[in-house]
Amino acid sequence: MLKQARYTPTEYDAMFMFAMQRDNLSAASELRDHEKFFGKTVEVFKGRKVPHGTRGVVVYFKSTNYSGQPIVGWRTRIGLKDTEGNVFYTAIDNIRLCEEQSEADNAK
Repeated sequence: MLKQARYTPTEYDAMFMFAMQRDNLSAASELRDHEKFFGKTVEVFKGRKVPHGTRGVVVYFKSTNYSGQPIVGWRTRIGLKDTEGNVFYTAIDNIRLCEEQSEADNAK
């Protein structure tokens, strides 16, 4: 399980290679999502429990299997903290990176 903190790019790469050497594609996918979203500003653009347009920094990231079957049913939930300190929890499919941040990431 991933800790609730950012890793260095070297650590992400090492964990990704470890997962790929063991043919664990779900772990590799989870790592890439963690690297893409954790600690970054995101915006909610769909879903029904969190108001659309809510922006915040991702502070919680967890993949859980709700189906009870080992291969299918994995869903990733994130928690985002807004500027007022409120934390909202939603599915990773309901968020996107904010434009100004993604442009800064592309410049690197």
